[in-house]
Amino acid sequence: MGVASAGNRATAASGLPPLGGACLVVVDTQRLFCDPESPAFLADWPPRRSRLIALARSFLERGLPVIRTRHVHPDGDDGGTMGLFFRRLQRMDDPLSAPDSVVAAALADVPLVDKSRFSALTVPSVVEAAVVRGTLVLAGVQTHRCILATAVDAARLGLRPIVVSDACAAGDVRDHRAALRVLRRGHAHVATCRQLLRALDREGPA
Repeated sequence: MGVASAGNRATAASGLPPLGGACLVVVDTQRLFCDPESPAFLADWPPRRSRLIALARSFLERGLPVIRTRHVHPDGDDGGTMGLFFRRLQRMDDPLSAPDSVVAAALADVPLVDKSRFSALTVPSVVEAAVVRGTLVLAGVQTHRCILATAVDAARLGLRPIVVSDACAAGDVRDHRAALRVLRRGHAHVATCRQLLRALDREGPA
């Protein structure tokens, strides 16, 4: 067995996997959820957005990968199971499918990939990036749907998911808290943005 570095030992002591082998996925930060004019606007999102951006920039400064996802359904896609629960699916030509302008401006160089199912790990490029790194950090919306589904999927694939509790949001704070409770029960690590930033600082450059 190898000897852990000081940074890795510090992260392990905090209860988190080493972040030097992490990929951050910014989930579905699009106008549908982030624009106050949208009928599906998440009122808890604006203060969480600044934390997400700070975390993403910290990843980028260390050369760690960041990916943004957008949830849209191509024409002809019935949505699978989602089609049973939602009368209206989000289509690519809907203006509310556009990325949140604040996140897009702050993370202009971060690749944006489309997905049409809850889990971001239904997108091959996201799976490839996550498997190479081993640890998947999740932030964005919505906690009880796409964040939860991606974290559970990550655990299924043998990855180490971390959900950033105060950089995620849902339409109802009860759904947000319930999802975090479920995740803590053995599906994922749950940490605050500050905890992750401190862990990154302890580990030093990637």
